[in-house]
Amino acid sequence: MTPGIESSRGSAADRRRPTARLAPAAVGAVFTMFGLLGGALSGVLPSLRERLHTSASGLSMLLLVGAFCAIAGIQVSGRLADRYGARRVTLGFLVPLIVGVAALGMARSLGTALACVVLTGLGKGGSDTSMNALGVQVERARAAPIMSRLHAMYSVGVLSGSGLVAVVPTVSGRSGARVAPVVLLAIAALSVAGWLALLRALPDPPPRDHEPAAPRPRRAGAGTLVWELAALNVALMLIAGTAADWSSVQVTDVGRVDAGTGAFGLTAFSAAMMAVRFGGDGAIRRIGRVRAVRAGAVVALAGYLVVVTASPFALLLVGWAVVGAGVAVIAPSVYAAAAYLGGGRTLAVVTSAGSLTSLAAPPLIGAVYHWQGPRAAMLIPLVLCLVTARLAGALRPAVAAPVDQGVRVGGDPAPG
Repeated sequence: MTPGIESSRGSAADRRRPTARLAPAAVGAVFTMFGLLGGALSGVLPSLRERLHTSASGLSMLLLVGAFCAIAGIQVSGRLADRYGARRVTLGFLVPLIVGVAALGMARSLGTALACVVLTGLGKGGSDTSMNALGVQVERARAAPIMSRLHAMYSVGVLSGSGLVAVVPTVSGRSGARVAPVVLLAIAALSVAGWLALLRALPDPPPRDHEPAAPRPRRAGAGTLVWELAALNVALMLIAGTAADWSSVQVTDVGRVDAGTGAFGLTAFSAAMMAVRFGGDGAIRRIGRVRAVRAGAVVALAGYLVVVTASPFALLLVGWAVVGAGVAVIAPSVYAAAAYLGGGRTLAVVTSAGSLTSLAAPPLIGAVYHWQGPRAAMLIPLVLCLVTARLAGALRPAVAAPVDQGVRVGGDPAPG
């Protein structure tokens, strides 16, 4: 072997170390790609309904199948990530997601779209779990919080994907049904290029099953903590899911504005959440995850108080922005705690609980909204903000020492 080849291989191995300088950026690129594909899928639904000549019930069937396939992908990928490594599983599950998005752009029948949704569902669920497990492994090795920033990159991807689906038809002057295939194929092609780049850049921590056994939590049994974290994620999904699904409708009805103007409710929520996530790691580094989650729950509670009591359009936007700022660091913290506690397997349990809640939340909130009105419906997530603050203590024994106590794995002091 020549020295040049040896040097080249050595540098490639260095780039794949979780402690490498660009490791967080490489994992952030995965989160962005995942959000881009997911945002495109969500944004294309109205155009897909028109293109397939199906009804709302047909679209609901696609969403339901995709959701259950995602839960299956979550369960499988958690175990595979622990056994074979989160890097391999992340790259592996991104393939059906990319292929499914590309194929969905060419689908012309409900049956073909159903097959595509099976692929995208498995890919989304599997990638979601494994990439979060990978992010936690990099965070643990570097002894510095990065999960909030990674979730911010996911938000950037979602806004980019859904934005492209919305903007391209307007700019081109053609209907969404005709342009959607081109947009999805372009996003899939961009994702393929990103996937190939990640083959070289994505860090490769050892599989969790190959690591020494972690010490058992001192304050509670591991099983109890898993279910407490799952309950915390259920509460979070109802709090954030209500904002994502109903903020625009609530602003439209209570603020007495048209639907287009009411959509700014979701924009305020999403933009505030993304902005706070970029600074969330600094807050976690200073006060720890438990206090950060409790503070976030209190902030979200204040936002929902505004939403429940206010009527002016401007105040409603402020309320939804405050809700977005409050929930911003909760999801990254819960995912990190689950992965620290039990790797991909535990993360899969916690994520699945949230996914099942995402299926049940829209009809639950919708029923209360229909029969009791928007203010009564918003009281449900408001109360759950208190539950979240109470359950935040489950994070303390679940989160490993390197991030929240300022020490590196192995006991060396963390960098100042």
